[in-house]
Amino acid sequence: MIEVTNMTNLKDGMVQLVGQNAAARVAVLAGELVHATPDEKEAILAGLDFEGWLAETCEQCLDRPGMLR
Repeated sequence: MIEVTNMTNLKDGMVQLVGQNAAARVAVLAGELVHATPDEKEAILAGLDFEGWLAETCEQCLDRPGMLR
């Protein structure tokens, strides 16, 4: 649970939540990739790239590498 005591904590909590959700979607997409048809793989790989970038960017915004994993 995220405790909000001021605007900085609110921002950090929101960025953390977005990053955690992106990291979770990476895991789901990676699982889907295994059973994807060749036509679906390109879209899944694009999703993996984007969600991975988003999770990494959120980590960097929080200036706490590794926090979201």
